[in-house]
Amino acid sequence: MMFNDTVFSRPARITILSFLFLCLLPIGVRAGTEYRIGPGDLLEIVVWDEPDLSGTFLVSRDGTITHPLLEAFPAAGRTLIELNHAFTEALARDYLVDPRVQITIKAYHKRKILVFGAVRQPGRYELQKDASLLRLMLECGGITEDAKEVARIVRTQHEGKKAASQKERVVQLEVNIRRLLDKGDISQNVELHDGDIVFVERFGGDDFDNDKCYVLGEVKNPGAFKVVKGFTVLSAIVQAGGFTEFASPNKTKLIRGSGKEKIERTLKLKRLWNNGDQRDNIELQPGDIIIVPQGFF
Repeated sequence: MMFNDTVFSRPARITILSFLFLCLLPIGVRAGTEYRIGPGDLLEIVVWDEPDLSGTFLVSRDGTITHPLLEAFPAAGRTLIELNHAFTEALARDYLVDPRVQITIKAYHKRKILVFGAVRQPGRYELQKDASLLRLMLECGGITEDAKEVARIVRTQHEGKKAASQKERVVQLEVNIRRLLDKGDISQNVELHDGDIVFVERFGGDDFDNDKCYVLGEVKNPGAFKVVKGFTVLSAIVQAGGFTEFASPNKTKLIRGSGKEKIERTLKLKRLWNNGDQRDNIELQPGDIIIVPQGFF
């Protein structure tokens, strides 16, 4: 393949070659790990000579599968090899003599990812088997020339074994996007989770340490917005275009500060949006992050 110097700069050529090189690697190597099962995956389980114990099983939101013998068996977070081993052990321990089990993934769940900032095609993307940062960059056309090194990933983690009692916690991860794309450093090619928000900072533009707040998640125009006196949560939501049809306004998170000084508060914005109830219409400060999560239907 030949590159014309008048069309591609040297950094651009390096990025393209890195894309091509990494795309030739197996998925497990590209993401730095084997594929791990997640909620929404559909599993095919065959227990030899036991048709009543075989079938297709959906991994629920709490990460378990409902099996006739093992009931709520934990599947999410495991590779196929790990799950096959654990499932076989559980059957052998309590139910069957020398069981033979084969587990495959019949259908992969779609992970909905939002990316914005210094990328060529910001927006929402659905990734399946290869839900890596590199795959997202391929889908959105890569970063723009004014992109900084840092990409921030805002992730909502669900803690607790049962879906009904799970608590949500918002965490932020940082990766060096230029080391991944320009140098092919696969240690930066993190696996993305459903609902992740990826923000690539740009020189001379949006970043996380100036006079802006950030509205992320299920709003029509996520991004950074300048904070002035009297700028409230409602002001920010309006500037972000309002909620999408998939939003869960009553689970909106407001994150202020970082480290030991970080404060996280849940806002019930449905009553504010529909009825003008001002209880959660907080005045915002620079650096505040508002995250509107996706509802589960």
